[in-house]
Amino acid sequence: GAVHVALDANTDLRVTARYGDQAYHYPTNGGGEIVDTLAFQTVERTVLGAELSRRLGRVDARLSVASNSTSGGTNQPSSGDYVSLDRTRRRSADLRADIPIVDGTVLTAGGQLEQEDERSESHSVFGTSEFSSIFQAARRNAAGYAELSARLPATAMLTAGIRHDDNERFGKFDTYRVGASWSPVRGSRFRGSIGTAFGEPTF
Repeated sequence: GAVHVALDANTDLRVTARYGDQAYHYPTNGGGEIVDTLAFQTVERTVLGAELSRRLGRVDARLSVASNSTSGGTNQPSSGDYVSLDRTRRRSADLRADIPIVDGTVLTAGGQLEQEDERSESHSVFGTSEFSSIFQAARRNAAGYAELSARLPATAMLTAGIRHDDNERFGKFDTYRVGASWSPVRGSRFRGSIGTAFGEPTF
């Protein structure tokens, strides 16, 4: 579902929500052999988001918040009565502004906060032995960024952006991206870009 509300002539609010519940049944063990028709996996996901945009003179400001949570597990009676339960949550907030500098040139600047945590439990029985484990982890990432976009004569466009990430687990990273596009004749466009990025590994 989604709702879009114009709070006034300069303010918009968008709210979105999505829920999914999946079940996957399979008759095989970890080696692919057909041994059990009762094995199954379940996944339940809830995604929520809200975006508030406000025009302040010539500046467009935007605040976005989001939440993504997933829970589910696996049940394999044929593999030592193996049962697992997993829960992952990711929450983020992003505040940015589009600032016109001169005609055709816009500076975008903003900051972002993100928090993620996971908890996984598993339990299995092999004969008279039982094995249980619990894994928990959490991390935070803060970032600031800026991008300059300029439309040049002769139907050319240039963009240049930088970003600084401060990750609780992996340290600080500076990344960039530079791109350009050019349309020499009507109906054609050439594009090129170069950049770096930082991505967290999964838990």
